[in-house]
Amino acid sequence: MPGINEIVQWMRDERNGIPLTDNRDQLEKYREVIADFFELKTSAKLIDEAILKYISRLDFVMPETSIVVDHDQVHDDSWVAESLKLDRPSWNRLRLFLLEKRKRDERSVCHLDEESEIVLRQLGNPKSPKTSKRGLVVGYVQSGKTANMAAVMAKAADSGYRIIIVFAGVLDSLRQQTQRRFDEELTGGRLDTFIDNWAHVPRVQYFSDNDLNWRCGTFCNPHSQKSGDIEKRPEHFHRLGPNGGPALFVIKKNPRRLKILKEALQSSKLAKDGQIYFPALIIDDESDQATINIKAHKDEIAGTNRAIRELLNTFSNCTYLGYTATPFANILIDPNTKSDLGEDLFPRDFIITLSPPKAYLGAKELFGVKNISEADEDESMLPIVNYIPEEEAKLMGDRKSSRNIDIVANESSSLRGAINSFILSSACRVHRGHANEDMSMLIHPSSYTNIQNRLYEPVHAYLTQIKALHNTHSLDRKLKDVLKKIWENDFLPKSQEIRTRFIELPILPSFEVLEPLICDILREIEIKVLHSGTNDYLQYLDPTQPKRYIIIGGNKLSRGLTLEGLSVSYFTRSSKAYDTLLQMGRWFGYRRHYVDLTRLYMRPSAADAFAQLAFVEMDLRDQFKNYQLQGVKPLEMPPKIVKLPALTITGANRIGAGTKVELDFSSQVVQQVNFNFNDTNSIKNQNEIINNFIASLGAPAPAYYRNNTRPKRGSHIWLHAVGNEIIIDLIAKLNLENIQKQLFVTYLKDRMRDRKWFIAIAGKEEGLSLGTFKLGDQSKEIVAVNRQIKSANIPTIRSLYSKGELEDVIHNTLAKNGIDKDAVGILTFYFLNSDPKILWPSDALYPPPKSFIENRPSYIIAPAFSIPKTASGVVKVSIPVLEQTFVESDDMEVSGDE
Repeated sequence: MPGINEIVQWMRDERNGIPLTDNRDQLEKYREVIADFFELKTSAKLIDEAILKYISRLDFVMPETSIVVDHDQVHDDSWVAESLKLDRPSWNRLRLFLLEKRKRDERSVCHLDEESEIVLRQLGNPKSPKTSKRGLVVGYVQSGKTANMAAVMAKAADSGYRIIIVFAGVLDSLRQQTQRRFDEELTGGRLDTFIDNWAHVPRVQYFSDNDLNWRCGTFCNPHSQKSGDIEKRPEHFHRLGPNGGPALFVIKKNPRRLKILKEALQSSKLAKDGQIYFPALIIDDESDQATINIKAHKDEIAGTNRAIRELLNTFSNCTYLGYTATPFANILIDPNTKSDLGEDLFPRDFIITLSPPKAYLGAKELFGVKNISEADEDESMLPIVNYIPEEEAKLMGDRKSSRNIDIVANESSSLRGAINSFILSSACRVHRGHANEDMSMLIHPSSYTNIQNRLYEPVHAYLTQIKALHNTHSLDRKLKDVLKKIWENDFLPKSQEIRTRFIELPILPSFEVLEPLICDILREIEIKVLHSGTNDYLQYLDPTQPKRYIIIGGNKLSRGLTLEGLSVSYFTRSSKAYDTLLQMGRWFGYRRHYVDLTRLYMRPSAADAFAQLAFVEMDLRDQFKNYQLQGVKPLEMPPKIVKLPALTITGANRIGAGTKVELDFSSQVVQQVNFNFNDTNSIKNQNEIINNFIASLGAPAPAYYRNNTRPKRGSHIWLHAVGNEIIIDLIAKLNLENIQKQLFVTYLKDRMRDRKWFIAIAGKEEGLSLGTFKLGDQSKEIVAVNRQIKSANIPTIRSLYSKGELEDVIHNTLAKNGIDKDAVGILTFYFLNSDPKILWPSDALYPPPKSFIENRPSYIIAPAFSIPKTASGVVKVSIPVLEQTFVESDDMEVSGDE
C-alpha cells in the first residue's frame, strides 16, 4: 500500500489532470483517479489525508535546511524510499496527535515532516548488517529540536530501527520532561507506570493496541520516584527478544546510567557474544554538554565520553545522532583522535542545520544582529529589554553578601519592576483569551544555590504583602498606581511599536480593564526554587489547572528545560562562553501571540552579547550552507567562529582541533559562483535588484582597451565613486549563495570604511541590457561548469573572473581617468547565458532540473568584488584559540559552599 507522501508526490509531479487548487470540494472529484492509479480499494482515510497534505503544500516552501555531508562515502538511502510506501503508523499517529491534540497548523507539521525526512535520509540503513554513522543536527535554542527528534524517531521505528536510545541531558528534571513528552507522542506509555506486562500497556489518547507496539517504559526501579531513570534490573530486559516493536530508552547522560544500559542490553536476548545485531539509533540531546572529552590530555578519556563510545561499540549497526543549538564544541572535536575505543564523536558523516519555523523568536529576532565592528545599538532590537543597573546586577551575584535580599524591598529595584511586569503581562494574556495556558517568570541571578535560596524569602514576602493589601475586587491604591504607571509608560507605547512588526497582535486594553484580572493573577502565583537541593518541580500542561509560576534557579534553568508561557525574565547571571550564554536564553521560542507582553531584565552588556551572538550564529550557518554548496566533507570542513571581545567560544577544556587563524580579504576577489536553480524566482529577483541598482547610477564612462582605443561595444564602467555603505546595503539584498556574507560585511565595515567603489559590467549576450545599457560581446567564454558537482540542483561556476581582456578594460579605463586600481574596490557584474547547454555539463549525469528548464530566466548576473590592499589586511575574526582561563561550565551546578 502506498504512503501519504508517495500519493502527494504523484499528485504534484504528474498531476494527471489533478488541478493545482486548494479547493477541497474540487479535489474530492479526483478520489477515484487516485484510487485507481494506486489500486486502493478501501483507503478513504489515506486519500483524505493525502488531499489535505496536497493542499497544504501548494504554497509550502521547503525548509532552508543545509547538509554538510561526506559525498565520497557510499550512502544508501533507498530504504527511505521503500519506507515511504508503507503506512508508517508511528509517524501518522504523531502527525495526528500534533494536529488534533497540540493544535499545530498543517503547514508547521509539513515543515516538521520535511525536515525530519532530511535527517532520516542520512541515517544508516537499518537492514544493513554492519553500519556506523555519526552526525550532528544543529537547531536553535528553544526552537523545536525535540519535535524533530520525535519525528525522526517515529519514522526510524517505522523503517525498521529496533532500539532507540535518547541521552536526555545531565539533570533528572530534563530527563523526566523528555520522557513524558516521548511517552505522550510516541510510545503511549506513562512515566509513572512500571511495565511488567507488555499486553497491558496503559495508552494515552491517539494510541491503540493496533498501533506499532513500542517496547515502552523506563526499565527503571518503580520505587525510584525522584529519577525514574534506568536501574540495574537486567531481569526486566528479557522481554527484549528478536520479535516485537522498537524499544525506547530515555536515560540521563552520565557514566553510571550508560554502563547499566550497556550491560543490561548485552545480557538480553538481543545480544550474541556481547554484540547486538539489531539496528540502533542513539540520539544525544544537548550533545555539546558532557559528551565532549574534556580531559586536558586528549590521550585520556573523560568518563561520559568513554561510556558513550563503549555503548556505540556494542552495536553492529548504529547511528549516533547529536542534537544541539550550540555546536561550537562538537565541530571542534579533533576528528583524528583515536584510542582503544576508536575515533571520537566528531560528526564525520553529516552536519544538518535546521531552519527555524516562521513563528520562532531567537537572538536575531529579539536582540537584532550586531556586527562585531559596530559600537552602536542595532535598530532591529525589539523594545522588550529593560536594563538592570550594574550595581544591582553585581550585588545580585555576590554569594557572600546578604544585601542582595534587600533588592526586592527597594521600590525602585529592577527585580520588583520585573515581578510587577509579570503580574501585568499575565493579566493581559488572560484578557486575550490565554486563561488556560501556563504563564511563567524566570529569576536567574547566579549559578550559586545559596543566592537562589536567599531570594525566595524576599520575593515571597513581597507577593504576600501585595496579596494582603487588596480585596477580592480592587487593588490597594499604592500598588494600583505603581502598576498603572508601568502599564501606561512601558507596555502601551512599546506594544504599539512592536505591532508595526507583528501586525497580528491586538491593541492592548486600558489599565482599568485589567484591574479585576490582576486580582485573580495575584491569588494564583506560586514561587518555585529549582536546584539540586530542593524538592520543587514544575507541573505544566494541565489545561484544567494552568500554572502561574515565578521560578528562581540557575543551572537547572540553563539548558533544555522548557518554561511554559515564559513572559518575564530577570537575568543577572554572567558567563564568558558562547554556548553557556546562549543556552541560558530560556526566553527564546514561540511567543508571537504575546511578544509585546514579554520583558527581559538584564545588563546592557548581556543584551549586547546576545546581539553579537546572533551575528555569530548567522555566520556559522552561512558557512555550513557554503560547505554544502561546495561539496566540502565534514572532515575537510574548516569552520571559522567569530571571536567576540571579552567572551570565549566554549570552555577551554572543550576546544579540540581549534587553532587561531586570521581571515584576510585584502587583494582578493570575492565572487558568486553558486546558483540554486531550484529557486528560479530568487535568481529573477536578484536580476531585478541589480538592474535597479545600475539604473540608479546614471551614465557610465567610456571603456578602453590596453592600446587606449575604445571598443565598438564594450563593458560599462561607472567612474563616479559609490560609497562603501551602498555596497554593503546591496550585498544584504542579494542572495549570494557561496559568499560568507556576515564576515565579508564585517570586513568591509572595518577595513573599507572610508574607501570608494567603482562599478563595471562585463557582458556576453548581445542585445540584452542592464539598467538602461546594452550589453556587448567582449566576454568570449567566462563560464565553466564544475563537473565534480555532487548535486544537479546547485551548479558551481569554476571561473567568472580572469586576468585577461575584461580586467584590462576595467583597469585601463580607471588608469585613463587617473584612478589607481589598487586604491578602490571594484564591483563587476558578469552576465551569464542561462542556456543549460552552457551552465550544465553536456553529459547526462547531471541534467538541469525540469523546473529550471521550464522557468529559467533569460540571463543570470553574477557579482564579483575586487578588494584593494587594505592597511592591516586582516579582519578581526578567528576560530578559537586555546585560552588558559577559567570558563564557567554549564555541566555543573555550584553550591553555596564552593
